Amino acid sequence: MLKKILKSLLIISLSLPTTALISSSCYHSNLLKMEKLANEEVGEKIWEYDAKVNKLYAPPVNESDVKFKNFSCKFVVGKLSKILNHYNEYLVFDILTVKNPIYEEKFKTIYTNSDNNVIALLMTKEIAKEIGLISEITEDWKTQISNFEVRKEHTAINAKKFDFDKKTKELCIGFAAYYIKTKEQTMCVTTSFMKITLDKSPQSKNFIDISWETNTENLSKNSGADVLLDLTLTKVIE
Repeated sequence: MLKKILKSLLIISLSLPTTALISSSCYHSNLLKMEKLANEEVGEKIWEYDAKVNKLYAPPVNESDVKFKNFSCKFVVGKLSKILNHYNEYLVFDILTVKNPIYEEKFKTIYTNSDNNVIALLMTKEIAKEIGLISEITEDWKTQISNFEVRKEHTAINAKKFDFDKKTKELCIGFAAYYIKTKEQTMCVTTSFMKITLDKSPQSKNFIDISWETNTENLSKNSGADVLLDLTLTKVIE
């Protein structure tokens, strides 16, 4: 009789999902809910933020801090196709996707998936030249980026890798990397942490901590910098 009871208990225990599996399933489900809420909050709008350097950490090599001391750019949140249409005088890099952030993509031509909601880095041609992304500013300067290839990677395991608070409208994203490959070099833009508020309140504090690293094809040159940027909401385009 005891053997039958023990056997029955073993069968029951094997048929039940483990605590770890339940926890993992709940966590994944919660991430999907936050992703849905964040995308609903973005809606059909474009959220535009000006970025200014708050702190410049010690750059790795080549005195590259000179390039970033007066660095300025914009960050916008919205559908990539709308962003590209509205900001056609900027270089647009869709560095983050508003999605459950476990992804690792292969290199592909820039602007492939234009229907996604993204967090994009906008850069003037002057800034792009200053940090070495384009070589010359000419009338057809945009053709220089048409052959760029990009790759996104977001495989962080920390708890704050993706979080959206429905009440405060705060969207937080942890480690993510965005690679920009040109004929001469590969630039990696790494987001250590970002907090951006999808709310028109002037009290909202937003920031992004990013690092830049550039390698030439033969690895003969390497440069970069680690920059903390303050983000200020400037407009919401309906």
